[in-house]
Amino acid sequence: MGSALSSPAIRAVRNGDIAEVEKQIRAYRGSDNWRDLRDGKDQNSLLHIAALHGKPQLVKVLTKQYSFPTETRNARNNTPLLEVARASGVESQACFAEVVQALLTSGADVKAVGEGGWSVLHCLAANPNPNLQVPQQRDVARLLIQHGAQANILDNANRLAVDIAVSRGHLPVLCALADAAPELVSVDAVGVRLLVCAASAGHRPIVQELLRRAGGDGPIMVTRALRTLGNDDASRGLQLQLQLDGALAELEVRQAQLRYEQAHTAMAQHAHFAQQQAQQQAQQQAQQQAQPSAPPLYPTAAGAGAAAAAAAEALQGPKHCLWGPGGGAAPPAAGIVTGVPVSTPPSSAPPLYPPYPQQPTPQAMPAVAPLPAQFPYPYGAGATAAGGGVVWLQQEVVRLEGKVAQLQAELREHLHKQQMLKAAQRQAEAAQRQAEAAERQAEAAERQARLAREQQMRERAEEQKKAQGEHNNELGHGHGCSHNTERRQTQRRHG
Repeated sequence: MGSALSSPAIRAVRNGDIAEVEKQIRAYRGSDNWRDLRDGKDQNSLLHIAALHGKPQLVKVLTKQYSFPTETRNARNNTPLLEVARASGVESQACFAEVVQALLTSGADVKAVGEGGWSVLHCLAANPNPNLQVPQQRDVARLLIQHGAQANILDNANRLAVDIAVSRGHLPVLCALADAAPELVSVDAVGVRLLVCAASAGHRPIVQELLRRAGGDGPIMVTRALRTLGNDDASRGLQLQLQLDGALAELEVRQAQLRYEQAHTAMAQHAHFAQQQAQQQAQQQAQQQAQPSAPPLYPTAAGAGAAAAAAAEALQGPKHCLWGPGGGAAPPAAGIVTGVPVSTPPSSAPPLYPPYPQQPTPQAMPAVAPLPAQFPYPYGAGATAAGGGVVWLQQEVVRLEGKVAQLQAELREHLHKQQMLKAAQRQAEAAQRQAEAAERQAEAAERQARLAREQQMRERAEEQKKAQGEHNNELGHGHGCSHNTERRQTQRRHG
């Protein structure tokens, strides 16, 4: 490793002060390995520090103008790209993507492996930064995969990047990895293992995403996962929750299929009705063209003049004269025929028969977006047609809704029992603690009683010893007095 960086250089890199960084670099250029200068704690280079603190412009300056190597390693054996993916400290979402893009543009190796055998996708899946939101993680994962990052690399513990993403609950990274390598989450690969891991960790969104991506293999994955979990009482709640998630995922698929089929059935009915209406209109037009023309209901202008002249000639004479006392022909511009006012007839007479009643035009059906090409059809795409189309799907939806309701009831009952058992266990533990406290109190009382008895025995022994001493003193004094008396008597006899 290189020599330690000074605090001003580290401070300038963290602040993104390019001018100050260049000043510090010029100051270090006199050393032999000035590009290998490190901080004292994690042995991070200037490029590590700039990437970790989200300074994309400074990353570009260091790599392009001063040729800092992008494959330099720190104390954890991580390159700047691995380190920024593992523990990025950027504050904004745009900076993270820009830093990764700047490193990739500068030639960073996306296939490099660092501490623990982790690839850049392993590091990204384990990134605990709360500032990295869902779109940012997904976009960065896709960017790394587009530049050649492999999702099927195992670390030193034989774990894939999807294993890290599932265990940490990082759904965006999982989605990006599953999009890049769908075979990783299939039922034949590690899909069952991922499902068990997500269910055991309580990551329900990941469980639902795995089942949604499994499509028709979802029930198979759930069955295999249930076999892995076992049948003991401790795993009962986990089994019910997993079965419920599987039923909900299947119900979601069936409901989408039912909406799709209903919409396209309505569109087919609309098209059929429109076709029938067009055929009826065509038949009506053909009938009208083949039907002979009816005589006009009103006389034409020439016919009206001839009829008026004939009537005038028939009524000539003073007796039947209608035009004056002298008789004569009708005036040339007469507007009355046989005493009835006649208006000018229309140029063309209306048809003799009324037209065929028109059918009401149906309202335009809204356009229905087709299902995606990869839309999952459980049990195969031909099951819908084989089972009766919309009717079969309606029956499936009703069946799955009943199954979901039953599983929810069983899960609630199980959770209630678990709560009751936990409450009883807490009560038993409290009773046991009380019994242990009472036992300790009894032991303390017994110990005090034993100490009291021992004290009494010591006091009694001391009293007995004292009494024995006094008795011995009394005996000794009486024996001495008698001996003195006998000696004096002997002296008198001899004296």
